[in-house]
Amino acid sequence: MLTTIKEGLDDYGRLRRDAIANSQLYTRISLKKSPETSKSSGAHSPNPGVLESIPSSQICVGDILQIERDQRVPADMILLQTSDRSTGTTFIRTDQLDGEIDWKLRLAVPLTQQCPSLRAFLQERGIEVHAELPSKDPHSFQGTIAARGSSAAEPLGVENTMWMNTVLAAGTAIGVVIYTGRDTRAVMNTSTSSTKWGLIDIELNSIAKVLFMISLAMSLMMVGLKGWTGPWVIYLVRFFILFSSIIPLSLRVNLDMARMFYARQIAARNKDERLVGEIIVRNTSIAEELGRVGFLLSDKTGTLTKNVMVMRKLHLGTLCFATESFPEISQHLVHYALGASGAPSLSTPISPQCTSPVLSTGPIPILNSQAVGSIAHTHAYVRRGRRDMSARVHDLVQALALCHNVTTAGGEDSTPSGSEIAYQASSPDEIAIVNWTRSVGLVLVARNREAMVLRREADGSLLTYSIITLFPFSSEAKRMGIIVRETSTGEIFFFLKGADMAMTPLLAPLRNTDWLQEECDNMAREGLRTLVVARRRLSEEQLAAFLARYAEASLVLSDRAAAKQQVVRQHLETELELLGITGVEDRLQDDVRVTLESLRNAGIRIWMLTGDKVETATSIGISSKLIARGQMVVPVPRLQTAEEAQALCELMAARSEAAFVIDGAALQLVLGTPTLATQFITAAARMATLICCRCTPQQKAHVATLLKQHTRALRVCCIGDGGNDVSMIQAADIGIGLVGREGMQASLAADYSLERFCDLSRLLCKHNFLL
Repeated sequence: MLTTIKEGLDDYGRLRRDAIANSQLYTRISLKKSPETSKSSGAHSPNPGVLESIPSSQICVGDILQIERDQRVPADMILLQTSDRSTGTTFIRTDQLDGEIDWKLRLAVPLTQQCPSLRAFLQERGIEVHAELPSKDPHSFQGTIAARGSSAAEPLGVENTMWMNTVLAAGTAIGVVIYTGRDTRAVMNTSTSSTKWGLIDIELNSIAKVLFMISLAMSLMMVGLKGWTGPWVIYLVRFFILFSSIIPLSLRVNLDMARMFYARQIAARNKDERLVGEIIVRNTSIAEELGRVGFLLSDKTGTLTKNVMVMRKLHLGTLCFATESFPEISQHLVHYALGASGAPSLSTPISPQCTSPVLSTGPIPILNSQAVGSIAHTHAYVRRGRRDMSARVHDLVQALALCHNVTTAGGEDSTPSGSEIAYQASSPDEIAIVNWTRSVGLVLVARNREAMVLRREADGSLLTYSIITLFPFSSEAKRMGIIVRETSTGEIFFFLKGADMAMTPLLAPLRNTDWLQEECDNMAREGLRTLVVARRRLSEEQLAAFLARYAEASLVLSDRAAAKQQVVRQHLETELELLGITGVEDRLQDDVRVTLESLRNAGIRIWMLTGDKVETATSIGISSKLIARGQMVVPVPRLQTAEEAQALCELMAARSEAAFVIDGAALQLVLGTPTLATQFITAAARMATLICCRCTPQQKAHVATLLKQHTRALRVCCIGDGGNDVSMIQAADIGIGLVGREGMQASLAADYSLERFCDLSRLLCKHNFLL
């Protein structure tokens, strides 16, 4: 009875949390023809209409919803219209779905984006959407959309979708719901939760079964000795009741009472100690398992890091600027813009009788013509050296201010004096770099698909650049580029930035680049994410030849992306001038290094499972000290065959002291075969550090399940903060959720809820000891 009451209280708490999540309000556009009108939710609404608020639990397929900035998408939707009426673009954050921190560009359907009144169009004509069957893959979608009664249908792709649990990052968007509930991508990538039992419960259940069989056997033996005469069934029941006292029912009751007391003590101790981070116990059945944790599987984005990018270093070969020396960069930009220096100008005559800048009591010396010429030459040399240095700094800052995919979310109308310009991009790295260029005096004030405008704070001048071609970043090329033309001078530049491994072969061999690899390694050891920046000046003839070949490659039907990349490689990515490298820091959560060190000292092995890129995960592993100083990092290339996967397992078994970095494709190949999966988890269980990148939510849960089955004596603990971590948290022996900026999904699905990652050391090292 006591166990029933305890489990009932836990279930009631889950019911209340589900009710809160399902009662979040969203704005639905009513298509009922009614004279009533209501006010729009904001001036930037793409299409004011009759709006009504409904809870998320009442959203159905076919509803037209209006999503505001920083609002979570409640269902899988097709994007019909955005607040950017000219381009129909917007950005969404998908880190709670696939773990990737990059913002994703989404496009509204042209059929509905250009409608002056979307509600009137839907009332008069309507639309028909044909979508594929529900699928787990969040990176693909196929469908069509057409006006009702029209045979001209427009294709739909993943770029027209907003999946459930993504967050609208900019503007306002209107969409139509196509999947809800269990048909959504987010739910299909979440495993079904199961009841969790501690090792003590499992042992007690086994002992109880054995004692039951012993009691039954003894009862049968006693009935047999008495003889199978008379009401022997009644005798059997009587003997069984007498022998049932050997089953420790009171132990079960005392254990449940102790667990409830433990849970209350954890909450009470937090209040007594007046600590900032609160620990909430959502499952009172596994309190004693906190002392058995042997493996910790952690997410990266929002768990180990704050997902806040900050520029930390800028290196030009002979010059290195850190945070404290960034004001010097502003001075170099001012010097470049105004053409001023501390030395006299060449046009300023030098008197043969000049006074020393230091006070002197002696006579003023008279300089001959040779001395005057020497001083003039010295001043010219100093000025030229400083001009060269300022020009190098300006060229690098200019490249950073132009080579990106950042757009202005506001402030275009207030240029050039407006300072409240918000930026949006597909990556927080890009926004961090553009914000940094603004801080040093080169501000991006406006941008569209054809041009961008920079403001130079030194003299207030506006620099306009027409965008000729943009080459977006890809994980295969590991770089992105842009061709721009400065409208005032007509100069054409090709800027390129990317990873050092991808950029080094493209640089001009005659230029001094010996320092590049060493400085990139130094920044990586500091946990900074490095980008190598280069440029090339193009003539009109070179640009025309490239555009002609690039247009031909764009018409290729088979392997078009490879053909276009080959043209870029042949015509642009040669003889590049190295400008410098940047170091961007992804800020860690408070006391992450100390927490990881204390857990490692407690004998807990820590793995990182993230959906982010390999380079990003490796950088965070180094900066958080998850990868120890001097520990060998072994990046695993893409695996194609089972033989390569077998070799990987053997290498992991031979180098258990190293930190292996494995991407999602290699992990999928290994986990797809039961034999290889067993060998992989056996070798990985001996390793202190393992980083798995580009993991889907189900891959995270699969790794946690395999590890849990392999190490039954040591418990597996998983911690995360997003919706993409829910499957992993539910699959673990102990699931811990963080209350993150992006929602409460992980916290509500977990056994324990924390506010900060550093509270994990108190939970695993302090509370389990006191209990």
